[in-house]
Amino acid sequence: MKMSLGKRIKETRRTAQMTQLELAERAGVTYGTVVNIERDRGSPRIKSVMAIAHALGVSIGELAGTR
Repeated sequence: MKMSLGKRIKETRRTAQMTQLELAERAGVTYGTVVNIERDRGSPRIKSVMAIAHALGVSIGELAGTR
């Protein structure tokens, strides 16, 4: 089964030993944005996903499971 975007972000964040709050601060998004994305609530804005990918040091493709 394919892993969701939220689960990939959560897994990548945990591997980086980062809290949700730390990720939010580094990505320049709200804590609520990180929580909602990780819980797969709604459709995240591409700008937020790009910022989170950058803060985690990975590509959007890696988060989307295409690489």
